[in-house]
Amino acid sequence: MIIIILIILIILLLLAVAAAVVAVVVVIVVVVEVVVVVVVVVVVVVVVVVVVVVVVVVVVVVVVVVVVVVVVVVVVVVVVVVVVVVVVVVVVVVVVVVVVVVVVVEVEVVVVVVVVVVVVVVVVIIAKVIVEVVVVVVVVVVVVVVVVVVVVVVVVVVVVVVVVVVVVVVVVVVVV
Repeated sequence: MIIIILIILIILLLLAVAAAVVAVVVVIVVVVEVVVVVVVVVVVVVVVVVVVVVVVVVVVVVVVVVVVVVVVVVVVVVVVVVVVVVVVVVVVVVVVVVVVVVVVVEVEVVVVVVVVVVVVVVVVIIAKVIVEVVVVVVVVVVVVVVVVVVVVVVVVVVVVVVVVVVVVVVVVVVVV
C-alpha cells in the first residue's frame, strides 16, 4: 500500500513538474510574442515617421523652389515691362517737348534740356516706386505662401504620425 501511495506521489510530483515546465514555456512564448510585436511596432512607427518626414522635406523644398522661381520670374517681368514703358514714355516726352518747345514756342535750348531732364527724372521716380511696390507685394505673397505650406505640411505630418501611433497601439493591444 505504501508503494502505491509513493508511486501516486511520484506521479503527482512529475505532473506538477511537467505543469511547471509547461507554464514556464508558455510564459516564455508569450514574452517572446510580446517582444516581437513591440519590435515590429517600433520598426513600423520609425519607418512611417521617417517616410513622412522625408516626404514633408521634399514637398517643402519643392514648394519653396517653385515659389522662388515664380517670384524671380514675376520680378524680372515687372522690371522689364516698367523699364520698357519708362523708355517709351521718356522718348515720347522728349520728342513732344522738343517739337513743342523748339518748333512751336521757339524757346532756348537750355530750357528744353531742363524740361526734358525734369520729365525724365519724374518718370524714372515713378517707375522706381512701381518696381519697389511690386517687389514688396511679391515678397509678401511668397512669405505668406511659404508659411502656409509649412504649417499645412507640419499639421499633416503630426496627424499622420498620431494616426500611425494610434493604429499601431490598437493593433498591439488586440494582438497581445
